[in-house]
Amino acid sequence: MPHLLLDGHLKDEEQYFNNIINKIPKESSLTVLFDDEQLVSFGDSAYLSANYSVTVPHNIQGLANVFSGKLQFKLLRDKQQLWTIYQWQDIKSGESTTWSELKGYFN
Repeated sequence: MPHLLLDGHLKDEEQYFNNIINKIPKESSLTVLFDDEQLVSFGDSAYLSANYSVTVPHNIQGLANVFSGKLQFKLLRDKQQLWTIYQWQDIKSGESTTWSELKGYFN
């Protein structure tokens, strides 16, 4: 059953990403930057935190173009030895609009 749940989440993420891409002019691109990255690994699990900035060059009136904050990922290594994000926390920094707010707008 968990596999079906993951497939559903993947389709939701693809739809959200496609919704953003469709609002960006063809000559522009989306930019994601990370800094102050901290990684702690525990064998088959890990914790990653970083400050982020996402720039989306859309032309939607009243919506920010830059989204920033701090993310915290909890990761697990799957059966194929690939890292999978199993929890993502988005922390607001000051007055800036967060990645979660961006996602909420384009879902």
